[in-house]
Amino acid sequence: MLLKGITGRDIALATGIASSHVSATIHGRKNLCLVLQHLLLCGCPAKLLAIPERVMRRMADQFMLD
Repeated sequence: MLLKGITGRDIALATGIASSHVSATIHGRKNLCLVLQHLLLCGCPAKLLAIPERVMRRMADQFMLD
């Protein structure tokens, strides 16, 4: 993220989610779909995010509905 100049605060502002929740998602303590989706769209490799299977299914369902 730092190489692209993106901060946790940038993600918080873009998603409307509190910075503390963004930080917890980045560090693997939470799995907020919106934050994970934003990270993926910013180019973060999915393998670095350790996304749980249930979250991947939920995200796939959301993408199919949009």
